[in-house]
Amino acid sequence: MKTKIKIQSISAWSIGIALILTVVFVVILHYGKNEVKRFEDATDQYIVCENAARQLQDGSDYLTEQVRLYAMTGERNYLDQYFEEADVTKRREQALESLKKYFDKTEAFQSLQQAMEDSKELMLTEYHSLKLVATVMGEKDIPAELEQLDLPEEEKQLSQKEKLEKAQKLVSNNEYRNKRGTIMREVSGCLDQLLEKTKNRQQRANTIFSDMYLKLEIAIMILVILLLSICIIVRKLIVVPLVYYNKSIMKSRFLLYFSAFFLTFPLLFSSFCRLFCTFRKILVSF
Repeated sequence: MKTKIKIQSISAWSIGIALILTVVFVVILHYGKNEVKRFEDATDQYIVCENAARQLQDGSDYLTEQVRLYAMTGERNYLDQYFEEADVTKRREQALESLKKYFDKTEAFQSLQQAMEDSKELMLTEYHSLKLVATVMGEKDIPAELEQLDLPEEEKQLSQKEKLEKAQKLVSNNEYRNKRGTIMREVSGCLDQLLEKTKNRQQRANTIFSDMYLKLEIAIMILVILLLSICIIVRKLIVVPLVYYNKSIMKSRFLLYFSAFFLTFPLLFSSFCRLFCTFRKILVSF
């Protein structure tokens, strides 16, 4: 015995599945939008972190380069460029400010701030070197940081040549290089931690986004399969039977007309015979 399939039940199940898939789509799109936003934020953080690392390194290298060039050549423009970077451009401070937006109160950022404080302390040695050279060169209009710095009495008694040698030694000896190297290693280590943290966030957001996209593809495939199934069921249970019934009805009509003809033919023939006999009697009477 064949199991009967009710079209009404199929329709109800199809509507139910379609509603469920609609809810799934809405949820996936909602979370997908959030994950895209997180991925964009993580990417922005990574870019900011990379740029900040470059700014910190470039700013520190630039200051060291200018103070050494001034100690070696005595040219005023190197002094001006040093303080323009330290007081106006402030690439290191700007880099820290951009990192603070995303990494404030993190351990790596606090370590980075401490390294920058150590770097500013090292600038006192650079100020000392700049003051010696400015004294030798007879600079009149010097920055306030150098104006307020007093040289020790023994250094004031040095000759101009000895002052220049002292200035060059302050920014090129092992002590200066070791302190600067230690600070830069600390800065690089902190920046590497921040970059790694940002990269992990980016990868996590990318992984979640990929999972959401996969789920969306699966839901779309299920929806397509559902639509195809509905089309097949409708054709098999509705369209094909209707076509068959239509053909059957047309065939039944033909048989009905044919049967009606043969059923009425004797009556028609009998009526015709009576009419013929009557007509004949009329003719005979005349």
